[in-house]
Amino acid sequence: MKSADGLLMHDRTLQENSLDKDKEVVISEHVKSGDYRTVLKGGLDNKAVLTELFLVECETNFDDLSMKSKLAKIARCGDCEFRNYMVELGINDVIPQEYVQLKQKVLDFCLSKDLTAIKRFTDEPWSNFIGRLQGYSQKNNLKESEVIKRLRDIWIPEKYQTLVHGIEPDLSEVIKEYENGK
Repeated sequence: MKSADGLLMHDRTLQENSLDKDKEVVISEHVKSGDYRTVLKGGLDNKAVLTELFLVECETNFDDLSMKSKLAKIARCGDCEFRNYMVELGINDVIPQEYVQLKQKVLDFCLSKDLTAIKRFTDEPWSNFIGRLQGYSQKNNLKESEVIKRLRDIWIPEKYQTLVHGIEPDLSEVIKEYENGK
């Protein structure tokens, strides 16, 4: 059985402590046959991600699809967070031109190598957190605009909100301004 988006859907199972004892436990035919897919999400290992991508790439006419269609097909193989990440690429019109680049973005997300994997520690000053984001982006050849986008997506103190919502500010400048109390 497939869901509306074409993914395999596992039938619901009756919990042991259910009040309705007359119903049987339903197991999807796909589960019985072992025909199920890994859901692309953060925290997977390299082999699981590459296996899922290989299965998608082997589907009929995959090579003939536009990059936007390839992105959509891959996005359908992920959990909600992964789909949102992939859809953001399309919405912001930053779909990679080459499939190799798209594949790398999928790997980075699933292996938690993108900026969303970097979390602020409770007692960490915001300037240090932003500095870590900036250092990570430089190490991984990411644009500073991606760091700024990440900062716009999370809750940050009001001082930083006004700074990061400006037109493409330099992060070093943002940190200096905040530390100087501007």
